[in-house]
Amino acid sequence: MRVYFLTNRRWGSDPQRPSDDFLASRHAMASGALFGFADAAPSATPDNPDNDWNVPRAKIKRLQELRGENDAMPSLEAVAEGAKDVLLFVHGFANDFQNAVRRTARLAKRYFATPPLPILLTWPSPGATASFPILQAAYFKDEASAANSGPALGLALKAALRSLGRPMDAPPTADAPRIWLVAHSMGHHALLAMMPALGAVTQQVVSRAFLMAADEEPDELDPAGGLRRLIDLCRAIDVYFAPNDDALIKSVSVKPFRRRLGLFVTQERLQAIPKLKAINCEKVSDTDIGGASHFLHQYYRARPEVIEDVRLMIRSGASGMRSQDPADQTGRGFEIRPVAV
Repeated sequence: MRVYFLTNRRWGSDPQRPSDDFLASRHAMASGALFGFADAAPSATPDNPDNDWNVPRAKIKRLQELRGENDAMPSLEAVAEGAKDVLLFVHGFANDFQNAVRRTARLAKRYFATPPLPILLTWPSPGATASFPILQAAYFKDEASAANSGPALGLALKAALRSLGRPMDAPPTADAPRIWLVAHSMGHHALLAMMPALGAVTQQVVSRAFLMAADEEPDELDPAGGLRRLIDLCRAIDVYFAPNDDALIKSVSVKPFRRRLGLFVTQERLQAIPKLKAINCEKVSDTDIGGASHFLHQYYRARPEVIEDVRLMIRSGASGMRSQDPADQTGRGFEIRPVAV
């Protein structure tokens, strides 16, 4: 599967081969962003959400350097011709480049009945293998990297949307594809930092945004919040949360002064934002695979019930996986329950 990417990761000095800086470091470009692609090949374990795709270094290519929102992207225009759907994915904490590509490929394969054009928005993160207490310093560094990447990725996204026929300040072209946005965890911090670079939004460019286990303040969705422009950008927004999400609970212990949208959605917020829906995944957050629990945080890509829910929402805008959340009084709160195999 060919996964296209927009990134401000620093490419390195060798034009023939991405350096380790590009693949697994926090080194960023001084300005601008890169557009390119990586070819992911199915692995010998296609059902394992952590190892289902191989991403060879030799199959990573940069196509264009972007310097501003008005840059033309002929390569993207060419590959988008005839595309019906585009997946935009913003990854979370501790994802090196190859792992971010793997996750994009998995979502494109699992979420869509017909393959979309997958575009990864990736910011400099080196990935990590240590346990959480050791990762506290890495968490703060990744958070800063995500925030610092916002201006470059925002301009790159604006240029890409124009090339896809979906400008934010003008009507779409007649054959423009549908845009589906998926953000996970700390990816919302990068998404928040992209918003100012988008400028005025007069078009609902995104058919639906799936905000998964958001490691960001709920208040950012309010009228004065930094994600308010995202509400203008999207026709519909689904927030997937789990009160037992251990990764986000641990992140609260690291930054106790900040709440997490991925842990709860208030009734007041659902009432105030009609296009918002909340999907409680507490009962399906366990993704124990080979002893790796994923801290109850990776249900968006590893739990069959959640994957099927997204598939149905993309396909028809309605999902039989959802039941009304007993705690909800707005009619826009749901829960996903386990399905026996």
